[in-house]
Amino acid sequence: MIVSKSSLWALKALTHMARSQSGTLFLTNDLAAATGAPRYGLAKVLRRLAFAGILITQRGIAGGVLLAQPPESIGVLAVLAALHDPLVMADSDASGAEPAPSALGQLLASLRAEALDRLQAATVADLLPPALPGHASPSQPARTSSGNPTLLQETDQ
Repeated sequence: MIVSKSSLWALKALTHMARSQSGTLFLTNDLAAATGAPRYGLAKVLRRLAFAGILITQRGIAGGVLLAQPPESIGVLAVLAALHDPLVMADSDASGAEPAPSALGQLLASLRAEALDRLQAATVADLLPPALPGHASPSQPARTSSGNPTLLQETDQ
């Protein structure tokens, strides 16, 4: 299955944001550094997610982006659709013609339908690693030795 780079950047940024305390503002530069996405490309992705209502943007010196809803309410399929991901949007071949009904065509259609069903059921919260005993969860941010909240570290999955 092929998912666009933009979609991967978006899902990495959203899961990074979901690991922090609700209401935390993030700068594009910080999200780009945390996810390994290019700043300019990620900025375009974040604008699309904000336009789709997945993120809230706040301008100004104390500005940034934050999740518009809890991670449990943000569907993976909604994220892909907001970015016009080819996996979600492709209903026909490149010529615009419907694929011929063949055994291969039926198999591919079935696989695509199953993938879309699974993506529809998945949320950003489902992409988070399970919390380990004694570690912070998204609703309980990690704290430094001084007692101040800190962002949880991103891990590759």
